[in-house]
Amino acid sequence: MMTFGPQSATSIPNDVSPATRAWGGYPVAPIFPMAPPEFLLTAAKPHIVLGEDDRLHVYYDTRGIPTIGVGINMLVADVPALCQKCGADYNALLNGTADLTPEQDHFLYEQKAIQTIEWMSRLFPAYFTYSLPREVALLDMGYNLGEPRFRGFRKMISAILQGDWAQASEQALRSEWDREVGQRATRDADALANG
Repeated sequence: MMTFGPQSATSIPNDVSPATRAWGGYPVAPIFPMAPPEFLLTAAKPHIVLGEDDRLHVYYDTRGIPTIGVGINMLVADVPALCQKCGADYNALLNGTADLTPEQDHFLYEQKAIQTIEWMSRLFPAYFTYSLPREVALLDMGYNLGEPRFRGFRKMISAILQGDWAQASEQALRSEWDREVGQRATRDADALANG
């Protein structure tokens, strides 16, 4: 039975790319057309938190948007319903008079990640056949940008659909997003190129 997750350096096959080796030797993800695999959500979280941060108390991001948890924009239409679903008081969170519990924080992260994976896998029908570093990089970009801004990367999307990962990486770095997020874009572009 295949296991997912970090493997010891000695158990990683010699024929994997350096990027895959850096990701702990994760195998290429199997196809999961109905629901994102739990290991993808788990593998992506530290990578996404590195770019987003993870705060239980509301804060204002660099664009002045009230944000909580792992980069959850409090002004997005479905956030009040998601807060209610996990037992959080949306208005108290928004006003700064309450904090998320770690469980509520994780629930909100998973919901946003799942929503991102759903539209990402429609955009890239072969998404679940990509290496895990590429899946995580695309998930991180989509999580940060949202679908409308991500779809603006037309040349990158075209390159991915053609399997030209070097061009996809280059296009990710030729963007305003790269200037906005710096090292985050560099990490994601490297994973796309070397996945």
